[in-house]
Formats: sequence, C-alpha cells, structure tokens
Amino acid sequence: MATLRQLLAYVRDTLIPLIDGGSDYTHDLTAPGAARLAEVPAAGPEMSPSLYVWLDRSKSSHAGPASFRGYRREVVIKFAGFVIPSSTDGDTPYGRVTVAADLQDDLEMAILKSARFDTGSTKLAQSV
Repeated sequence: MATLRQLLAYVRDTLIPLIDGGSDYTHDLTAPGAARLAEVPAAGPEMSPSLYVWLDRSKSSHAGPASFRGYRREVVIKFAGFVIPSSTDGDTPYGRVTVAADLQDDLEMAILKSARFDTGSTKLAQSV
C-alpha cells in the first residue's frame, strides 16, 4: 500500500506532468514548479499555469475481523489551478471561466489515463 506521501508525490511528479500541452491537453504543466505540494500562498500563485495539490483528509477503516481483506482507505486530495486566459478569449469573465474549465478537463483526463488510478469506474474523476 502506498503511503500518503508517496501518493502526493506521484500526483505532483507523474500525474500532473502528463498535462503537457500536447494533442490531448490544452495546458502545459511540465515546467519546473508548475506542480506544487502546498496550499495556495496568500500572495497568490508563483507562476501560471500552475497546479497546487494538498491532502484534505484521509480516513481508514476495517470491515470485519482484523484482516486486510476488509481494509479501506479514502483520501481526498484538493487541487487549485491557476491559468491566464488566452488571447483568443481575452481577460473577460468568459475567458477566465473557459480557461479554468480547460484546466479541469486536463486534470480529469490525466487522472483517467493514469494506470495507478484505474479503478474501473469514473467515480474518482467525478469527485475531482
């Protein structure tokens, strides 16, 4: 079983860099520092585009006798993304909403493509 530290490092170092601005993705989060394990600083993001990742909560439970057959762990990881509207849409309310929607689509696609998060359902992506 992966530790929470390993899971968060996987999200930062492997999952988020899948968002490379290539044919499947709108944004490019491969630059050093674009993915950070931290809550968003009060002064705002240090770069754009960027994605901040942090652990919101974790809950472990057993179902039945002290055996690992019924072990369950639920982890909630939060993301906060920062992007600048494209020159096409401009810095307008519409431009800010659509560029944020593109970033969320990129993140959900990376999660769904990741073999590590292949749970056989889309429940994980729906809760992002």
